[in-house]
Amino acid sequence: MPRKALRVDACAADPTLDVRSVGVPPALAAALLGRAGDALDVIEPLLATHPVLVVREHPTSARHVVALRPVIHGAVALHPSRFTHVLGDARDASLLVLMPLRDDTRAELLARVDDDHTLSDRRADAAAALGAEASLCVDDLAAPLEKRAILAEAEGSSAAVWEQYLEGVITEPERHNKLVDTWAYAASRVGDALLPPAWRRGPSPPPRGRLRALVEAGGVARGTACLLAGMRGLATRADGSIFDVPVRRSLAEGLTAHEFFATTFGARRGFAELQAREARSNALLRRLARRLSGARVTEDDCGATTGLRLRRVIGPEELAVFARRLRGRVPIADVTDPERPEVIAPAGVAITADVARTLAERRGEVEVRSPAACRARDGVCRVCMGPLDARERHAGLAAALRFGDAARLLTKRTFQVGC
Repeated sequence: MPRKALRVDACAADPTLDVRSVGVPPALAAALLGRAGDALDVIEPLLATHPVLVVREHPTSARHVVALRPVIHGAVALHPSRFTHVLGDARDASLLVLMPLRDDTRAELLARVDDDHTLSDRRADAAAALGAEASLCVDDLAAPLEKRAILAEAEGSSAAVWEQYLEGVITEPERHNKLVDTWAYAASRVGDALLPPAWRRGPSPPPRGRLRALVEAGGVARGTACLLAGMRGLATRADGSIFDVPVRRSLAEGLTAHEFFATTFGARRGFAELQAREARSNALLRRLARRLSGARVTEDDCGATTGLRLRRVIGPEELAVFARRLRGRVPIADVTDPERPEVIAPAGVAITADVARTLAERRGEVEVRSPAACRARDGVCRVCMGPLDARERHAGLAAALRFGDAARLLTKRTFQVGC
């Protein structure tokens, strides 16, 4: 099989060339066409119907692919503006000149050359093999021709539903559900008209555009493509319910003020609630710091004989959670092994990480010292304070900051449904 791809290490800029053309030497043109022994007068007419792909390859920059019309020239050359566009700053990049094999691909490339568009169709044989990067422009996001008829049919169905509701034939929930089903089906039909499913294409598929090529290549999700060029469809409220009035325009066509505010309701409410929750969480932190500022470590041990009973809660990672709660606490009395007479944690001694894991495995409940039962006359003692802050005197303030930070993260969490 004759070679259809050749690598070129040098390229020149020639202002006499057309911006949509690439100059190729006669030997290179004959090699691409597979006619090495033919004369120049035979090769030159064939180049008019055989566009080529010029691919820039550079180890530190992205690959660039452009479709051009080859013309006979003394060397591989481009128009200066095209030369800068293709090579950019990577002047030491190598060029790969490819000629498509399929007739339909050549016809499509010829149309793109005439429109002076940069190639972005990943389904072209050579471009797909090279993994060419692709982009979209506004012209690629045209709405399907069937959209107007589909919307007119949906409008008629919607008017019939409203007439049934006003006559009392159907209830309010039935009216809402019927309208939602009507417009959801219309949006689905617009999406199918924009991007026909595989089972509807048949033996002769419709012409392939950039958007459809990107969707089929996996570069753009089908739902995103429908939003861009089909129709926005139904919007969701913040409480999860659906507006029964659809957004008929696509994002490429532009939304009206009403459609924009309808589709961004959840985002705007979520932002406002986030600010309000953050203000409330900061207020909670200030209240905690003010109320616990008097809890200071004033003595080492108050000698309390009562405390707090920590129990193991059944759930995921229950042993790890129970061990973490026990670590650093001081038992009221000796904690023994329920199966044999062995003291696991002696009274008055802080529980270490290893002892906490052993207690979590063998005991379901442990009574420990707690600031709530501290008998210190002013503030709290170091033993009852436990792992919250046993090294600083302002233990209450440290505990408020630690608890307030966690509470602030929790109260700032907000979930909004919809766009």
